[in-house]
Parts: sequence; structure tokens; C-alpha cells
Amino acid sequence: MAISVIIYGVLLIVVVVIVAMLSIGGDGSGSVSKQNSFYSEEEALKILGVSKEAIKTMVSEEILRAYRHNNGISYRKEDIEELSRNHKS
Repeated sequence: MAISVIIYGVLLIVVVVIVAMLSIGGDGSGSVSKQNSFYSEEEALKILGVSKEAIKTMVSEEILRAYRHNNGISYRKEDIEELSRNHKS
């Protein structure tokens, strides 16, 4: 009985660790994997085809949300792609 409880506890810990690793990008660095879910400011500007001032206006008007990271500002890929689709329509 005690052994099965220990095994269950260990398995639970393994599952928690795997879920945590997946949620931080899987590299164990503790940071969100930007390359998978965010565009840099330069990438966003290129995709949307707008100026830096235009993207700042979108942020101030709450059309777009900016995220500050150690190496600058970035935007969720999902948000940029949606704006790009709407902009082309």
C-alpha cells in the first residue's frame, strides 16, 4: 500500500514537471518561448506594413497589446496575424 502511494506521488510530480516545462517553452530556461508565440516589434511592423508611430497608436488605443521583454517590445503572433487579416480585407 505504502509503495503504491509513493509511486503515485512520484508520477504526479513527473506530470507537474512536464506540464511546467511545456508552459515555459520546454527549454527549462524559465522564460516564455518568444519565438513560438510572439513577434518582435520589427517583425510586427513588417507584417502589418505600418510605421512605428502607427503601431504605438494601436497600443495606446488598446487595439493591440504590447509586451515588454528583456530585449524590447513584442506582440502576440495571434494578435498581429488577426490585425493583418483584417487590414487586408
